[in-house]
Amino acid sequence: MRAFITGGTRGVGKELVNYFLKANYEVLFTARKHEDIIQMERRFSPFNKKNKPMIKGIPADFSDKKSVTTMINEIETMDFRPS
Repeated sequence: MRAFITGGTRGVGKELVNYFLKANYEVLFTARKHEDIIQMERRFSPFNKKNKPMIKGIPADFSDKKSVTTMINEIETMDFRPS
């Protein structure tokens, strides 16, 4: 199972990342700051399975159309479809 969470480094989004990882989901999340993405991926790395990361963050600012387009293009190149 897979989950896509926007704003995954703070507040409710961060709690949803934690919830879905504990429920054994693969999680793709967005955040505005690259540094926040790195921190979240490190923090939740214990959920990763052998040869299979369970968490992946991508930068996206939903107030910026170009940023959203870039995010969509990146997701389309991944083998990730939320279930």
